[in-house]
Amino acid sequence: MEIKEQKSPGLTLISGYGNGAFTVNGKRHEGHLLITPAGFYPWSVKSIKTIQKQSLKALFRSGFSPEFLLFGLGAEVPDAVILARDFQKKFALPCEVMTTGAAVRTYNVLALEGRQMAAALFAV
Repeated sequence: MEIKEQKSPGLTLISGYGNGAFTVNGKRHEGHLLITPAGFYPWSVKSIKTIQKQSLKALFRSGFSPEFLLFGLGAEVPDAVILARDFQKKFALPCEVMTTGAAVRTYNVLALEGRQMAAALFAV
């Protein structure tokens, strides 16, 4: 899906997703993604069950401390409320869980608002 691109110097924004990839700041990146307003990293998790603090370590490099974590876990996310609660306990941060599409749109809006959050996104 293509998203109307917003230009904001210095921000990392997603302008498209689908076919197993994301378009970030105008460039296509295959696979799952960890992203903050300051940068992004490939994410090598295989499934929801393999999401651990260690798998998110790239988000906390350089002392970045997000207000909360946003998870986009595919085209459908059954038990999103249960997952969010479990992730909050596991990562000691507020967490939101939704579909990848909803997470991409939410991430962009919050990044443009200047929020210090991070997103972990499954490619769809």
